[in-house]
Parts: sequence; C-alpha cells; structure tokens
Amino acid sequence: MFIGSLPKKLITQILNNIKLKDRVYVGCSGSFKTEHAIKTVMPEKFVSGNDVSLLSCSVGKLLVGERLDVKFTGRIEPLNDLLGDAIDNVAAVCLSTTLARFKGNNQYCHSHFDHIIRNLRDYHRTEREKINRYIDGFTIDDFFQGDFRQQIVRAKENDGTIMMFAPTYKGGYEQIYKFISENSEWIQPHYDIWDPDNVEALIEELIIDKQDFAIVADKRLNNIEPRIMFAGGNKPIYLYAHEARSSIRIEAKKSQPFKYKPIDPDKITEDSKIEIKILNGQQLNFLKDVYLAKGINHKTGMINFAVFIDGMLAGAFIFSYAQFGDKLKEIYMLSDFSTSRHRKISKLIPMLATSRSVIDLINRKYMIAIESVYTTAFTDKPVSMKYRGIFDLAKRGEGFLNYSSKVREATPQEVFKIWYQKYGH
Repeated sequence: MFIGSLPKKLITQILNNIKLKDRVYVGCSGSFKTEHAIKTVMPEKFVSGNDVSLLSCSVGKLLVGERLDVKFTGRIEPLNDLLGDAIDNVAAVCLSTTLARFKGNNQYCHSHFDHIIRNLRDYHRTEREKINRYIDGFTIDDFFQGDFRQQIVRAKENDGTIMMFAPTYKGGYEQIYKFISENSEWIQPHYDIWDPDNVEALIEELIIDKQDFAIVADKRLNNIEPRIMFAGGNKPIYLYAHEARSSIRIEAKKSQPFKYKPIDPDKITEDSKIEIKILNGQQLNFLKDVYLAKGINHKTGMINFAVFIDGMLAGAFIFSYAQFGDKLKEIYMLSDFSTSRHRKISKLIPMLATSRSVIDLINRKYMIAIESVYTTAFTDKPVSMKYRGIFDLAKRGEGFLNYSSKVREATPQEVFKIWYQKYGH
C-alpha cells in the first residue's frame, strides 16, 4: 500500500538519537509511521504530515479530522457507492489501491478484480475496521497536501524540524499510482517530480540554511557523513541530521553452517527423488551468504525450505506474509535461489514452492488457507526468464516485475516430473 516506509526500529533509533524542535514537519508521510512514533513518545510536539498521493492525502485529512472528497471513474467507478464520511472515503481509496494491483489484462488479474467488485461492501467493511483500529488514539496537528519542498519551507518559516524519506526512484511514485490517478477525480496537489540524485544537494542546502533536519536516504553520500546507519533490509539506510549523536545500527544476522552435498546437474534423471526440508533462519542465512549477492543484508522470512534432489542440495525458497491483498489466501515468496545455473534448476525451485504439499505445511502451521503465491523480480527487462512460463506476470513497474501462481495441486515429486519433461532434458 505504501512505498518506501521506514522500518519501525529505525524510526525509534532516530528519535533516540536526535533532538526535535517543538514543531516537527514530516515530508512524504506515506504510512504516517513517523508521525505515529513521535506522537506516541512525544505527545506534546506539534506534528505536521505531508504527501501528494490520493491514499496518503485521504489518511492525512482523516488524521486532522477532515474528509477528502473523491470521485472514481472508469473500471473503479463502483467505488462511488461506498463513499460517505471520512472513514468511508479512506476505506474506498484503500480498495482502489487493492484493485490497482489487479489492473492487468490476464486471467489472474481479471478474476481477482471481478471478485473484489462483486464483494465490495464486504471488503469495504473490513477496510473500515482496519482504519478504525489504525486511528484509535492517533491524530496529528496539521497536514499539508503538496510538494515536500514546500513542507521544508513551512518548517523553516515556523522554526521546526523537517523529517523525511524522499522517493528513491525518479518517476516511480507516479508509475505506481498511475492507474488510480487515471481513474479518479480529486483536487490533486501540484508538485515537481523528485530526482533522488539531488538528495545530497538538498542536504547541503539545509546545512547552509542552518535548518534543523533529519533526512533518510538509501545511499551513502560522497561529501556528507551519516549520523545513523541502519542495515536491516536489502540495503543499508542512512540518516543525515543537523544535530544528532553518532549511531551505527546493524541487525546481526547469525549463520549456522551445516553439511550438504551441492547438486550435480548431470546426475539428475527422470527418476530422481525430491525431498523438501524446513530450515531454520540461521541455516538459511548460511546458504544465502554462499549463493546470493554479497554485501546485501537479506530479509528474514516466516518459513524457509531447502530442496534436495537425490540427497543433493538444489536450492531454497523463503516465504513471508503477503504485504498486500488477502493475507489469508496469498503468500509472498521473499526469495528463491538454486545452487546451480545449469539445466534450468532455477525454474524448478519456484515451481516446487507452489506445490500443494508445501503450501499445506504453511497452512497448518499458520492457520491460513493459501491459494496463490506471488513474488518480485527486480529487473528492467520486460520479462524474467526464470519465472517465464511457470508464473503469470501480474504487474510491470519501474525496475520490477510482480509474478504470481496458483497453488499447484501436485506433490513435489509430481511437480518435478512436470519440470523434467519440459525443462530438465
């Protein structure tokens, strides 16, 4: 739903290491995690939020006791029947972001889109309940609908601290919300597209102006030392601040080595036996250090599996809870990798991840009912050769592709047979 949200641990660390002025102006609020954290630990502070997307603006208005008016058009016009008070409108906007995930022209997207439209009121009721829980006891003092650079001006004029994590991809924000923008009418704020390459120049300007600031970036700048580094995701995040105590935080990822025999692709036959084993997080970290790109602090999942062919390790895959959509019926494959690049073993690993036997293990453990698996390929190419033919392309974005697959009603051994006949020769 929100892009580029800061980890809660990083927000806590920031608040523990910087001194905020009495008035805090947040730029690019997104999910309002920063505002919520400040109001929780420093309720006396004046807090102003800011953003430009329909979703964030509708939430921001709600948090200051106002309603954002919107009219839906095109494919999502039925959402107009759900509009009403401020919470009704935010819930409808949330549903528009869900529908946007299934805007594609394929059977997977059409079926999901149509299902939501047929059950709009049930989905809307659920969104209202989530929003009521979200805003329980949480308000902010001000919300500015517009360019974050104007929010910086407001902070400067009112002797406040500016805090923000600006967009990290030029034009990515616009691409993500393109479908919603084309199918809605509301008073959209004016703003200039941000180029993340300008973050160092922006911080230098704030330093020259002696502006109190806390700016988060996903890159180490050439001429400015960070005050905080947080390494807890795919890549480090840095805080640049006018006043702060030096702080380096790295989430330690422990590794547990274990003996295994790497796959010999030439020994795979049609009669090879498949075995899938659950690994603990430390064992999986050991494999990721060996087979995934160096220098990346890979995320931890909810459950990890290793694939063995005739006792030889062929690869592994990691699941986490779905970030969007129906978390009871969809699951996110955080990562999958093979121990060999030969004989298209890289295709076998994600295929096995969708096996009914594997999914049922997860269903029993977490009391859910997964029907589909989705994942992301980070690439600028039009397709991912690994997922092509075995997963459906659900979404193409700036620098990424989202793929999905229904659960395969087959055992791992049966999935292997399908793979072998099509790719394994």
